Amino acid sequence: MKEVVEFGYKKLDAKAYEKRTVEPWHLACVSGQWYLLGHDRTRKGRRVFVLARMRKVSLTGHEFSNPRPGEGEIQRLFRNSFQIWQSEIADLEQIVLRFSGRAAQLVRERNWHSSQQIQELADGNIELSLTLNSMEEIVPWILSWGKDCEVVSPAKLRREVRLQSA
Repeated sequence: MKEVVEFGYKKLDAKAYEKRTVEPWHLACVSGQWYLLGHDRTRKGRRVFVLARMRKVSLTGHEFSNPRPGEGEIQRLFRNSFQIWQSEIADLEQIVLRFSGRAAQLVRERNWHSSQQIQELADGNIELSLTLNSMEEIVPWILSWGKDCEVVSPAKLRREVRLQSA
């Protein structure tokens, strides 16, 4: 059954909960956090909600007939996200990160994003290039590598990482 749900939702920087009425499409666990993807009737658009920020979830008794995206379409929705965050107004950004030491080997061993390209450098370091639509969620990931990760470009990401590491 495809039934509309209502819940209170507190956005990341909000002080209060707002009532949301949503046609739920898909639940996903990304990096240990659960998310709901659906159509927000109030905002008339696709939204992603963190389950931990929801309260008083209830069924409305109203069914919806809007087609939910298929698995392939859901993957396409997030193809330019580092994990799950999206920016509806941002252009795609080419991000280049230089990894050294053990971090370089660990980065080599995994597929971090569908757009990734790895360039081997003469000194044993690597440069990881990604094309993303939002830089917000990659900043903590970059910081988690400490001194073994340097932002090559864009300059605004380099500034943001420097600011948050201070």
